[in-house]
Amino acid sequence: MKSIPVLFSEEGTTYWIAGFTAIHVLTAFLFMTKLGWVARAGILGGLILLIYANILVLKHRKDPAAPDVTLRVLPYFHVAMVLYATGIGVGALTG
Repeated sequence: MKSIPVLFSEEGTTYWIAGFTAIHVLTAFLFMTKLGWVARAGILGGLILLIYANILVLKHRKDPAAPDVTLRVLPYFHVAMVLYATGIGVGALTG
């Protein structure tokens, strides 16, 4: 099974990540319309992290160190998911 970087090249992978992040941002905003302000704040915080991570990855897409940059910002994607889950969970508890 070929991975995304093998199929699209390292630079192509950065566009692949950015494209799916854009789709994610659009659907997140649709989802946020159904949530309270606490959950929205958590999701918005996560989206800010995702956008920042994508900016860094796209900025360094032609650098020889691009894979290192991508791995360095990978925790941002995970922290964004934690912010989503925390915001949604606290929002559900606070009603």
